[in-house]
Amino acid sequence: ISARLVSLVYIQVAGLVTENISFVSIRLESSAVWAPTRRVALRVINYGNSAVEGIFSITIGANKQTNLAKFSPAFGSALLPGAVRDFSIPLDLTAVKFPGLYRATVALHYGNTRQILNSTMSFFYFPKWSLAAAGVLVAGFMGGVFYWRRRQK
Repeated sequence: ISARLVSLVYIQVAGLVTENISFVSIRLESSAVWAPTRRVALRVINYGNSAVEGIFSITIGANKQTNLAKFSPAFGSALLPGAVRDFSIPLDLTAVKFPGLYRATVALHYGNTRQILNSTMSFFYFPKWSLAAAGVLVAGFMGGVFYWRRRQK
């Protein structure tokens, strides 16, 4: 490689290097409350003046003490300054056994100093068995009311 080619590739940034990434949006791609596999859609923007690489980790919990699952998908190639990138990260909820309100915390570890950016979202999850159980309970309640009303006559 000649000296001229290397000088064309070399880029110098004036001033201090800043690493500043922000979440633009975070959401679940599917709204089905019973689907055991979903995807988390993330939109990230780099406000800094240098290319940044990072790793996502997603933790799912029912309360502050419980971490039911943890995923660490790779960030991929570097996010250039001023760039916006969309990520679709698979989320496997097979470890979640009970219906209810759950919280997913997305943490992005990025840059040379491994800064951490956190965001949290909540979602409902109802396994298919819980929907069937709810149907049986409603049918039993309606049958009991019908039986009681019939007996009153």
